[in-house]
Amino acid sequence: MYSFGSLKIKGHADEPVPNTLYRQKIETEQTAIVFPGFGYTCQMPLLFYSIEVLLQKGLNVLTVEYNYSRNVQFRALSKEEQTGWLHADVEASYRAAQNQGYSNIVTLIGKSLGTRAIAHLLREHSELENAKIVWLTPLIKDQDLREQIASHKAGNLIAIGTADPHCDVDILSSLQDNPRISVVLIEDGDHGLQVQDDLNRSLEALSKVIASVNQFL
Repeated sequence: MYSFGSLKIKGHADEPVPNTLYRQKIETEQTAIVFPGFGYTCQMPLLFYSIEVLLQKGLNVLTVEYNYSRNVQFRALSKEEQTGWLHADVEASYRAAQNQGYSNIVTLIGKSLGTRAIAHLLREHSELENAKIVWLTPLIKDQDLREQIASHKAGNLIAIGTADPHCDVDILSSLQDNPRISVVLIEDGDHGLQVQDDLNRSLEALSKVIASVNQFL
């Protein structure tokens, strides 16, 4: 069982970063941080059930709920400025977890834009080298991101669909050659890992991904 609350996190321009902290009733130092997508929130299926897996495995979980898609100011910025904003919020969230005693970060999960958040943390914080990473629909055409995936020393799980515009079969093939990287490939899966106009296949895809996350962690 667990309780939930939030941390006081000040990110870009000293603005608050929305978040939820799920705390296990049985005290533990092991913590996971979850980073959603641009508009794919932590209440949507891939992340909702991934969080459930983390909680059932006895981890504290911090979900960073920036939800930039509804932020008019964020959407008006250049890509470079948006990246700076993201990094500021991510760093503030990571520091807040550490300052509150949740410093044993053993797992990071990111969806889409959230995979860029993870890539930033891995690049800047060598103490995360043993954390397990779940990359949900990662932006693998981004060179820095795929370099962080390839160089990460602990385990990596990638879940991506063949109909995702961010999927590149050649890049994915090269990543699969790395023994530290496991890949769940959803045939005809889009960027939400749904199969268009096929509810049964979409539900099967969701079940397959969450089962893989459960096994990986």
